[in-house]
Amino acid sequence: MKSDQTGFGAVEGLLLLALVGIIISVGLFVYKSQQATNSTLDTSIKSQTETQGIKPKTTDRYLEIKEWGIKLQLTSKIEDAYYNLEGDTIINISARRLDELKNSKPYCIFVQFPIQKARVGDKLNGQVLAEEDLMKRSRQVNGYYYVNASPPPPPCSPQITPVVAEIQAIAKDLRIAIKEVETL
Repeated sequence: MKSDQTGFGAVEGLLLLALVGIIISVGLFVYKSQQATNSTLDTSIKSQTETQGIKPKTTDRYLEIKEWGIKLQLTSKIEDAYYNLEGDTIINISARRLDELKNSKPYCIFVQFPIQKARVGDKLNGQVLAEEDLMKRSRQVNGYYYVNASPPPPPCSPQITPVVAEIQAIAKDLRIAIKEVETL
């Protein structure tokens, strides 16, 4: 046998192949473990936000009321919101889904939510608006407060049907959007 031969023999080749196989299997194990951890964390975070009542923002869509220079952020429940002008100081806001549900029985929620553009001293439902009251109901944008001008809703039927629950959820999101009005 020659002693000056170079290169790999069969044993060295098999050892190199085994080493590469071990490195690949360890890397694959670490990759799959990381994927499983990420999946578990995503599920955990999602369940925590749901149980704590935290709603992730679902959209950055807005209903723009160009005549007044304001916008209302829309959630998935009110993404079909629209408005109608009623003079210079009142806008009626609604959602197409509310229009579809308004003839359902029992019905106990207003279909439109009037917003009044108000300043301190203006009247709303026969009462003079004080600054403290306005600050609780809305934020000041462009020199005005934008407040829900509807009277209290009529009492609901004691039976909460899925339709009533959906109407109430849409109404709640509309009231929140009105309260958190922003400038364009």
